[in-house]
Amino acid sequence: MGKKNPFFIYNRKEIFSFFLFGITATFFAFTLGIHLGTSLSVSPVHPTPHEKIQVIQDSIPRLQKLLEKQKYNPEEIEKLLNHFLHQEVLHQQIKLVPPQSLELPKSSKSKNAGATLFD
Repeated sequence: MGKKNPFFIYNRKEIFSFFLFGITATFFAFTLGIHLGTSLSVSPVHPTPHEKIQVIQDSIPRLQKLLEKQKYNPEEIEKLLNHFLHQEVLHQQIKLVPPQSLELPKSSKSKNAGATLFD
């Protein structure tokens, strides 16, 4: 029973030497990166001259021009939409089911029919 920890493979001196080797390798990689990075030459970027864009002022349309652009009144728009809807129904061959009138009962069958009561 001379050794207390049989699972430790390395002693403290070896761990210290591995640690020192890691720090040395890190320092060497850092200095090598600095050395190689300073030797890189980067050419300065000069922007190419562009043509100036001609700026024009916004023109605000008058009310009369806006009213002239409104070709259709609401009834004509409704007619056009209805026409295009019917054309699309014919094209897609959709069968429309006409709505059926439904008679609702005037009163329920019992006093609490279909109701949830909270007391």
